[in-house]
Amino acid sequence: MPALTPTRADRRKLGRDVGRELVQRFGRKPYYTRIEVLRILRRLGFSDAWSCWAYSLYLSPADFDAHHAAIGELCDYASMRSTMVDAVAGGLPDAFDASQSWLDWSGFDGFGDLFGASDGVDLSGGPDVS
Repeated sequence: MPALTPTRADRRKLGRDVGRELVQRFGRKPYYTRIEVLRILRRLGFSDAWSCWAYSLYLSPADFDAHHAAIGELCDYASMRSTMVDAVAGGLPDAFDASQSWLDWSGFDGFGDLFGASDGVDLSGGPDVS
């Protein structure tokens, strides 16, 4: 079983791989549902033990907090999200605000900085209808 806290390299891979797949499957959205993120995590073979880390990047603050309240866990959305963005993008965007969608961060190209879009993956935002 993997550690509950993934390494920086694991967080980078988790964030990028899940993000690419979310955009390809569900289109470009400010936030995704917990079920969408969990479905992608499992499809890609990531452990459920790391789900909270992916949730911190792709769920809204309210959905993240509601999920953790429902399961009786305390997790710090802003701290986890900052840690994920730093690992995935190699630093925090200008005027980073953890409460904003990744699409709203100033000085940050969500596709290039977060997903590494320069590797040839089509992240134009349309859902995969195949």
